[in-house]
Amino acid sequence: MLNSYDFSHNNLDAIFSFQKLSHCQFPSLNISHQFDFSFLDNLILNKSDFQTSLSDSILISDTQSVTAEVDKLMNEERERLKTFRNRIYYLLLFLFLGFVVKAYFMYRYYKKTKRQRAQMLLENKNLQMTKKENKELQQKINTSFDEVIQLAKENSSEFLIRFQEVYPHCYYKLVHLYPDLQTSEIKFCAMLYLNFSTKDIAEFTFVTPKAVQNRKNRLRKKLNISSDEDLNVWMKKTCD
Repeated sequence: MLNSYDFSHNNLDAIFSFQKLSHCQFPSLNISHQFDFSFLDNLILNKSDFQTSLSDSILISDTQSVTAEVDKLMNEERERLKTFRNRIYYLLLFLFLGFVVKAYFMYRYYKKTKRQRAQMLLENKNLQMTKKENKELQQKINTSFDEVIQLAKENSSEFLIRFQEVYPHCYYKLVHLYPDLQTSEIKFCAMLYLNFSTKDIAEFTFVTPKAVQNRKNRLRKKLNISSDEDLNVWMKKTCD
């Protein structure tokens, strides 16, 4: 564009110089009669306007070129910013998802650990309670056993009642398995279950050992127990 402007400007200068030269140096030739320089006068008169218009065109063209270049740079910068924002977005999204996944597994681990801890505490508590209850029960059994033994030694009428309370399973098995047994025979079976010897029973009931042995023989016959089997052991197996 600048080259075209220089070319046009030079041509106008050349034409203007030619007109002056024709009027000044060759007046006798009266060239003006042969050539019409009116169009040159118009060109000369409009030279300033032409130059101004041409300058404006060049300025507009340069401005458009600069604007296009600026737009191109701005578009490239926008693309870079867009790419950078996308990378930041995906990075933050990845970090967020990683945090969520980690938090989820930590929560599950926490719940699992808490549940296991609660289960262990409950089991320990139950174990302690069971031990305590067993200890108390054992103490009660020991106390009750001692009480039953003492009542047997005293040949108390309350012996069979207390035996029934402390060893209900034994009492009800004897009653249901052998309904023909009399109360005195059930009492005798209770003493055998408590593993009293013939001598002990004789001492507690104020009879001779022979009388106790005779009662054992009658009981064997009534309950169909072999003579080879120990009555105390048989009573334990039957009642337990």
